Amino acid sequence: MASSAPKTTRFCAFFKPGASDAAGRGALSSIKEDLHFSATSVKTADVYSVEGISLSPAEKQKLAKFLFSDSVVQNYSIDNEPFSSRDGNWLLEVSFKPGVTDNVGMTSLIGMADVLGRKLPEGTAVRTSRQYCVKGKLSEKDAEKICSGLLANAVIQNYSVKKL
Repeated sequence: MASSAPKTTRFCAFFKPGASDAAGRGALSSIKEDLHFSATSVKTADVYSVEGISLSPAEKQKLAKFLFSDSVVQNYSIDNEPFSSRDGNWLLEVSFKPGVTDNVGMTSLIGMADVLGRKLPEGTAVRTSRQYCVKGKLSEKDAEKICSGLLANAVIQNYSVKKL
């Protein structure tokens, strides 16, 4: 019987209430000033998708706490979306296209080996993305325009748009 490939684990690091989200503030300012859309808030999360390795629950917690988040200003989630309809209307996610070098992802592999104290299996990869939870009176077309015209570089990045 063939064993199945390890499942991708998604770690999301997002700001605690009251912590400064500079990327969110910057995106909100650009949405309002450059695109003239009526957004009222933007929250961000950094996403680390780990592929090619089986991780125990304890290892996942250790990576989330000590590598993929800053416990002073951020909370984290593992395999759960950090945002809901209470936080915004639209969830936008920007990631690198396949084949584009993801320097943060590559550096995260070194950190993973250090935090876990073991060699990582061949084929282990970390792919990074950023989520933007946008609140405001926006249509799906507006959300698409925020991604294509502001957040993503179409040459090297993909994006997704999801209604919350």
